[in-house]
Amino acid sequence: MDILIVLISLLFGAFISYFILNKKLTVSNQKNIQLETTLNEKEKNFSEKLQLVDQLKSQVNSEFKNIASEILKTDRDKLKVDNSDLLNPLQTSLKVLEKELKL
Repeated sequence: MDILIVLISLLFGAFISYFILNKKLTVSNQKNIQLETTLNEKEKNFSEKLQLVDQLKSQVNSEFKNIASEILKTDRDKLKVDNSDLLNPLQTSLKVLEKELKL
């Protein structure tokens, strides 16, 4: 009789343990699904942000090249004018000197 009570108690304890552990497993699985969903959303968000950064980087590079080209063109044009202002009198003087030497 004592053995029967012990076996029934063990069986009852096993059933209760099974249901409690099964409930914890279900909760853990649900939490795992939530975490995976959150991770997937964050990965997608990160990917979109990374793509935006690449686009902005490309845009900044393009704008930088355009500005640099404008600055170089402006400086080149200014240098032509400055050189012309300096070289024209020198060229005139050389022509005069050349004429005088040929005489």
